[in-house]
Amino acid sequence: MSDDAAGIVTAVEAAYADAYSSASPERLSALFAPDATVQTEWGPVLRNRSEIMHGLVALFAAAASPDALTNTPVFSHHISPGVIVSHGTATRVPVGGSPERFLYTRVYAHRDDGWVIAANHIARASTHAAPDGIADERAARTGQA
Repeated sequence: MSDDAAGIVTAVEAAYADAYSSASPERLSALFAPDATVQTEWGPVLRNRSEIMHGLVALFAAAASPDALTNTPVFSHHISPGVIVSHGTATRVPVGGSPERFLYTRVYAHRDDGWVIAANHIARASTHAAPDGIADERAARTGQA
């Protein structure tokens, strides 16, 4: 098992974005652990791979064509052997539409067949300005404004 959290996360996120952008619920749900949970942007918690798959089928059926998705991990780290927590941003672009930005937190677990997503939380980015000190702290840590 590799200790390279960023590399592991980057590989899973690339597969995630590709499956999502291809509107493939089968490929996307296969990235999740059988007992995974997903807190959706609408509120409900999907409680296993089957519920996640059904949610993805409904999501993709609601769109006339697949949205393009780009996931950008911001910070990933091992919290124990075989467990990684990752925070990132996602940009979803509907065909002919405006980009939508989301924030996510994912927990990855190493299982017998490799790294899978064990938990996923998705939230829309705030439209409010960041309080003093928060944006400055991030900029100091990452070199971004």
